[in-house]
Amino acid sequence: MEKKRSTIIAIEKGFSSYVNSCLSRASRDYFRRLKREYQRLVPYEEHVQEISDTCSIVVCPFIYVETFKPRN
Repeated sequence: MEKKRSTIIAIEKGFSSYVNSCLSRASRDYFRRLKREYQRLVPYEEHVQEISDTCSIVVCPFIYVETFKPRN
């Protein structure tokens, strides 16, 4: 009976150690991937400045309205 109990305890320790290592590796991989993503992102202010340097936006003060004539 005592041997069976010690075997169960050993199995539980091994399993919890396995789960702990899996979770820590998954966490490490997640945060590495997240760090890579953030390194690829460009701040909004830099992006807007780049667009304004390369493009000129023209605003037209006119509004074009199309009229719809139903068929009879």
